[in-house]
Amino acid sequence: MDFYQANISQYNNGGKQSPWSLAQSGVSISHRLDGRVRAAAGVKVALSEYGAGSPSSGGEGTGPGLDDGAWTAASIAWMNSMPAGLFLWTAWSDDAPADDIVTSGANPAEQAAWAAAWKGTHFGGAWWHGTPPP
Repeated sequence: MDFYQANISQYNNGGKQSPWSLAQSGVSISHRLDGRVRAAAGVKVALSEYGAGSPSSGGEGTGPGLDDGAWTAASIAWMNSMPAGLFLWTAWSDDAPADDIVTSGANPAEQAAWAAAWKGTHFGGAWWHGTPPP
């Protein structure tokens, strides 16, 4: 599933910026990650894309969004706390409604949380340089 702070804020938090704890144990069955992981009962759960951001975050190349380093750090800590083999985490999205995190200097608090979790991380643009897919 794709999972964005913007979705939680917009639908489950009255449009206000949502903390990671709302994603983790939120007010809606469709946005309660702890419950989904428990319900999976050993089946792998995947976040194919996720990211901090507001509904107006335009993704890569659009500049800063919410720059919510606390949300980013808490999400990484939660994912790293999952039992091995239970949780599959694929990618921070660089598309709306996620904040731009791949452009150097964009959303520095989010980039700092990411780099603190994985030493050697650098930011400098998207990995895809070909024709955009349809």
